[in-house]
Amino acid sequence: MARVLIVGAGLAGLSAAIDASANGHHVVVLERSKKVGGRGTSQNKENFSLTYGPHFFEKKGPLWQLCRRLSRRRFSSKSLRLDKVEVLGQGMIRPIGNVSRVIENKTAIRQGDSENQIVKGASFLSSWDSKNQTRNKALLKSKLLVSNEGSIGLVGRLAAALDEIGVLVE
Repeated sequence: MARVLIVGAGLAGLSAAIDASANGHHVVVLERSKKVGGRGTSQNKENFSLTYGPHFFEKKGPLWQLCRRLSRRRFSSKSLRLDKVEVLGQGMIRPIGNVSRVIENKTAIRQGDSENQIVKGASFLSSWDSKNQTRNKALLKSKLLVSNEGSIGLVGRLAAALDEIGVLVE
C-alpha cells in the first residue's frame, strides 16, 4: 500500500482518488478552493445557473463508465439531437425532410472538411474545435450525451463515493 497525494479536487483528481483507493492505496486529496469539482462546478448569478465543466460526454466513455461503476442510481442523460442543432448562417446539421443535405453534411463531418462551415460548427460543438474525430463520430452516432444532472451532479457522485470509502479531501 502506497500513500497517494492528489493535488486538485476536479473531475480528474476525484477520479484518480477513486482509482488509487480502489487499488488499495491510502489517498489524500488537496484542494485550494472551498468547493470540490474544479471546472465541473456551477454558480448562480442573478437567478441563472452558470455551469462550468464538461457539457457533453461520450456514451460508454471514461466518465460515463466511472459514473455507472460508482452508483446504483442510473445516470440520467440525453443524446444531442442534430435535427435541433443549427449552425448560424448554414442551417441545421441534420435538417428534417432534406435527405440530400443530411448526407452532404454527414459526409463532410466524417471526412473532416475543414473549410465546411457545418463541419466547423459540429467540431466546435463536440470538442471546442480541438478537431477530435472521436468526438465528431460520437456526435454523428448520437453517442455524445448531455447530463441531465449537470456537471455538479457528476461531481456529487464522485465526492459521495470518496466520502463513502473514507478518502479525505482537504
